Amino acid sequence: MSVLTTCIIALIYTAVVFRSYDGGLDDALKLTFDMDAKEFERRFSQDPEASLPNTPQRQSWLSWEQVPADLRAHFADRPITPGKLHEAKVNFSNKQLSYAELAARDAHFIMMYPYPMKDGNVLYMFADFEVALFTVDEVRRFEDRLDFTIPLGFGVLMFVLLLSYLFTRRINRATHALSSWADQMTLETMDQHPPDFRYAELNRIASQLQGSFQRISKLVQREHDFLRNASHELRTPIAITRANLELLNKIGIPDQIQRPVERIQRANYTMQQLTETLLWLSRDMEKQPPARPQHLPELLTQHCDELSWLLEGKEVEVTIQAEKAASPLYAPPAALQIVLHNLIRNAFQHTQAGKVEISTQGNQLTICNHDDEPLNSHHPDSTGIGVLLVKQLCKRLQWPCNMVMHSHGVSVSLQLPTTENAPSGQLVD
Repeated sequence: MSVLTTCIIALIYTAVVFRSYDGGLDDALKLTFDMDAKEFERRFSQDPEASLPNTPQRQSWLSWEQVPADLRAHFADRPITPGKLHEAKVNFSNKQLSYAELAARDAHFIMMYPYPMKDGNVLYMFADFEVALFTVDEVRRFEDRLDFTIPLGFGVLMFVLLLSYLFTRRINRATHALSSWADQMTLETMDQHPPDFRYAELNRIASQLQGSFQRISKLVQREHDFLRNASHELRTPIAITRANLELLNKIGIPDQIQRPVERIQRANYTMQQLTETLLWLSRDMEKQPPARPQHLPELLTQHCDELSWLLEGKEVEVTIQAEKAASPLYAPPAALQIVLHNLIRNAFQHTQAGKVEISTQGNQLTICNHDDEPLNSHHPDSTGIGVLLVKQLCKRLQWPCNMVMHSHGVSVSLQLPTTENAPSGQLVD
């Protein structure tokens, strides 16, 4: 875009220079005609017999009828406008002729200037320029000055392009340095003073980036501390509740409160799982937790049994097609338990009537729930916190996970590592 703008500016500049030089000659001749005409008009107002402003090259007549027929013939095919300079070429050719050829053809430039006088008359002034009266050097100087506008415009264009290139290159180096500095900024280096990037605007951007990074770092640290502290604080009441429930089971629970106690136990288990998830996500761990061999079919059956209470009173069909993997699956036990629990819980909780299909193929797990009615009719926030936690866990563990939402449910595809050193992957939303 900048190159196009530069070319347009250079072309406009060349056209202006060409027009100024070429039009300047006409303006100079018109000014001469004007001065002679005004002088004649002043004398003519005092003496109607005043002589016309005539010279060997310039002749004047006070009416169009007085103009000789041969001169009028040169301008017969064009409208004549008072106050405007008119030009006629005599004995020229459509072909490009040299100066010697034009002189041999007795070529002439005839200029006519109709000057409107205050008394209503028009003074017709003519100037006859015979090509043969000019020397070769005079013609060459005139053409050289006229032709100089093209190389001048080209030179201006090249200069502006070179200047733009050098300036753009320097700006690019500075912006690249700013980008590299921003990419390399860490918690340890974010308080260091930014380097000088030569331009005040880039230095201001660097300061703003540093300030934003520091504010975000403080915000993340506050949330991190809150999650860690909250998770630790929640562990105590959860443990107390769980211990007292176990004590009640040992003592014996009356039949009339058996179901409420079971609901309390399930809520306690759910809260424990969520707390463990939040605590695990809030830990500062550069290394992944150790992976252990996992038997996926048993884990799926176990979690489906534990979460079956979510399907009570619902017409939901659950199918599990778990094939034994050709090679062992390796994953951190706690993390895998959290992921499976949240995925199955989300599928059970947000299916009112329909089916939940759980299948494995190799190291890939697929969980798909299909509700007979549109998803949003029962649960506007159908994904829930469970899906958000699963996304964060998979991102931390680098397990490829693909979640596709459709009108009647969610389809989740999770790929687990088959080696003790888990391969890297990407979370796909």
